[in-house]
Amino acid sequence: MSVPSDGLAQLRQAADVNGFHRLRSFDPIAGLSAIVIGLIASFFLFGFWYPYWRVADMDLMMVYKAWLLNDGLPQEHIHHPGYLTIVLLGIWFRLLHAVGALDAYSLQALPGAANIPAYEHAWTVAVRSARVESLLIALAFVTTFYFLLQRFLRDRQVAVIGAFALAFSGGVAMHARIVRTELLSAGLITIALLVLFIAAQSPRLRIRPLLVGLAALLATLALENKVQGLLVVCALAIILLPFGRRDCDPNGFWRCSGRAWPALMVSAACAGALTVAAAPMFALAQSTNALAIADLHQLGGATVIYQIAVALWIGGGVLAFALVCDVPMSELLATAGAIVAGCAFGLLALSVYYLPQNIIVVLNPFHAMFEWASASHLELREARSLLSGAMLRNLFDGFVLTLARQTFFLQPSSRPTIFLEWLAVAGAIMTYRRGERRLALQIGILIAAALVIDAIGMLRGLKIEYFIFTDPLIVIATCLLLVELPELRTSVGSYQVGVALIAAHILISHAEPVKHAFKNSGPEGACNFQSGYFTRLEPFPFCAAPH
Repeated sequence: MSVPSDGLAQLRQAADVNGFHRLRSFDPIAGLSAIVIGLIASFFLFGFWYPYWRVADMDLMMVYKAWLLNDGLPQEHIHHPGYLTIVLLGIWFRLLHAVGALDAYSLQALPGAANIPAYEHAWTVAVRSARVESLLIALAFVTTFYFLLQRFLRDRQVAVIGAFALAFSGGVAMHARIVRTELLSAGLITIALLVLFIAAQSPRLRIRPLLVGLAALLATLALENKVQGLLVVCALAIILLPFGRRDCDPNGFWRCSGRAWPALMVSAACAGALTVAAAPMFALAQSTNALAIADLHQLGGATVIYQIAVALWIGGGVLAFALVCDVPMSELLATAGAIVAGCAFGLLALSVYYLPQNIIVVLNPFHAMFEWASASHLELREARSLLSGAMLRNLFDGFVLTLARQTFFLQPSSRPTIFLEWLAVAGAIMTYRRGERRLALQIGILIAAALVIDAIGMLRGLKIEYFIFTDPLIVIATCLLLVELPELRTSVGSYQVGVALIAAHILISHAEPVKHAFKNSGPEGACNFQSGYFTRLEPFPFCAAPH
């Protein structure tokens, strides 16, 4: 049962004189600026000044690979594959070198390890430069998130609150000061999700298929940086269903064949041309020796066709959305063409820094993810199947541990969005009991998707770096609740709860950065990467010489 329009207006007016308005009575741009300044200040307090070897995984690895790129040498150790991070970092290093801010922009420009002061200075400047790039990417992510969220929700103040929650979530707060592949991947997928939300709620928008194609492009680029993002991409097929709106206008653009079919032909032509261009990549990824080239192992069971299953799953999601929202056939076909074109165009980006291994990993994502999961679980390595009993047991255990983490008390976590999750779940239950089933479904499906993705992430221990994939889902669910239930803003204690949540975000999100700043451990941990990952480097000065 929805609130009448006059009652809704009264509730919104009451919100302006109640406690919650004290948290949102600010200029949105000023609020966004404060978030940006806060992230920058946090970065320079805890992050920029870390010793260059403090976060060996992956600060040193990404810097080393960017050096290889700038020398025209092939990438080494390809499993993430971290493609965009490496390419952008290589470009960033060349730009800094061009303005005289970075001498060691390539491996050849790195001083010899015998000159210890110069060698360590070069590493320090390079790693700090890479951290600055991570900060810039994080700022771009949070800013874009704000603008797209306010376009989706039509509420600028709540969008600022969402941007703050994202900026000081466990994932983004840590990624803003270290070099990790998850930042770009999660950022691109989150932007794609918001673009799809906007498209889903704009049935009269003529360029809606183009927006869906853009989202497909962003999602493909995200997978090229971290194949783990596929879990979120697959979840989109279900997440979007309750957000769609019907267009009952019989004279709409896509219902008039004279206007729709030419646009459909353009979509089909683009999809066909780009698919032909990307076809050699698909052929390479499915060749008989592809897995051996990328140092991946064959999986047993029915997993040899999982690429087809993923394509059918996403296609089924598109078809289900079309049926639920009565999408015209011409728009459905144009959207399908745009998705194919977006994915193919995204794959062609792999040709900028061409390596067969990158293509094979991106197009065999479950193989790559299984390699990392089996490294943590011996029984998975022995089973070599996604459908084994060992896999099912580990997934169940991961789900139990995920639920324990949601309590915060049974399993403490440096993830402040847990408290937002509590609020969103309570709000979903309340709206369901009031008969607002659509809103309850929207919030519930976002939270459920986050839980399932986190449970699968437990196969790799669900590190703090992985929170960045699901934190945005939790933040969006909470923002939906704040926009659609204005009575929450007028409830007693709303201001105190809001202040507590803000404080929790700032304090808890800094737990890991502060811990890294005051670690007593030395650089010896970086020596573990010396032999396996840095084959073209001289040993670090602090590592024992090989016998």
